[in-house]
Amino acid sequence: AEFDIVTTGLAFANAEGSRAGEGIALRLSGSARETAGAWAWQVSAAWSGGEAFIQPWYLKGTGQTLVASGAADTDEVRIDKARFELPAIGTLDGRLRWDRRNGRLAALEVASDGWNAAPAFEQWVQPLLGETPRVRPLGTVRFAVAVDDAGPRSLDLDLDLSTLDVGDGRLALADLRATVPWRREGASEARITSGGGRAGELPLGAFVVPLAMHGWNFGFDQVELPLLDGRVLFENLRVQREAGQWRWQLAGALHPLSMPLLTERLGLPRMEGLLSATIPRIQYENGVLALDGALVISVFDGYLSAAGLKVIDPFGLAPRLVADIDARHLDLAMLTNTYSFGSITGYIDAEVRGLEMLGWQPQAFAARIETSPGDFRKRISQRAVQNISALGGAAAGAALQRSFLRSFDTFGYD
Repeated sequence: AEFDIVTTGLAFANAEGSRAGEGIALRLSGSARETAGAWAWQVSAAWSGGEAFIQPWYLKGTGQTLVASGAADTDEVRIDKARFELPAIGTLDGRLRWDRRNGRLAALEVASDGWNAAPAFEQWVQPLLGETPRVRPLGTVRFAVAVDDAGPRSLDLDLDLSTLDVGDGRLALADLRATVPWRREGASEARITSGGGRAGELPLGAFVVPLAMHGWNFGFDQVELPLLDGRVLFENLRVQREAGQWRWQLAGALHPLSMPLLTERLGLPRMEGLLSATIPRIQYENGVLALDGALVISVFDGYLSAAGLKVIDPFGLAPRLVADIDARHLDLAMLTNTYSFGSITGYIDAEVRGLEMLGWQPQAFAARIETSPGDFRKRISQRAVQNISALGGAAAGAALQRSFLRSFDTFGYD
């Protein structure tokens, strides 16, 4: 048998709208020969125009070509050799075995040459992620994948990116290199390096991630990421896939950062002191990101502690957060000098119970703020008194201005 089919203006669609095509210009040709109950075949296809939507991918005919050959009998269909040419991206070579008796894939092997990462990601990967976050890699990627009837068997991935931008500048990395030799059976190690970059307005230094892999288990012991004049430490990453679900845990710390430098970079009012934090074990399972212990942040000469912290559906459209927060011995002078509020000296403690946030917007909480215990200087400026009084209505501030107290700059308080 031989065939040669040429179409112009081909259109198709299904009732659900998940597959559709229009104006398709396609040439499909090939031949097949039967010998002793088995068919040896070859086929070639060239797509030169039109467009198609195969959910979630939208594709245009720009000269894509496919050349393949193989055989078929009552037991299986084989593609012994296939080459797929993608203009502006690269080529893909592969072979396949399909078990006809059981109706399932028996084996698949595909390997790319050095693909142009930007159009490859935009066309084939971004539609799987949705519109956000937008990921823009610039460089090349090379990969080889093998699959058998038990699932993925191996992956070899080599990334050589000059830049990687995530979320329109929310995270940008330079000189990103990765070598990943994953095997379902046996141990190996991936190596990921970057020359640095930035997270928003914060500069990141160069880093190296050695990732141990053993089947569906991944992890590392320690990774340091330079950040401004300090560093972020990640420890004891453990990732597992069980029964089709991913679970992982991670711990870490933020080594002291200069608050003046940090607030300048973030475009915030200048704050004094240092910022540091300890991050207990974070674990993710069944769509819930939970803190095992308390997150402690040192700031304003005191600390903030968050306990019972959970984020439900953290990667969804409306993540829900719950936590209880304690603040201890915060320096009011350091805090109030930051804002045009008036000056207060002394220290405060605070408690926030039952904090609930939906889509990162607060829904409910109960808060208590009071002076810290201890003997220390307690002074408050008239301007701060007026600003605090304004929260309870105009009467208190007006009464203060009418009395002889308007002649004083600061007051003691208790």
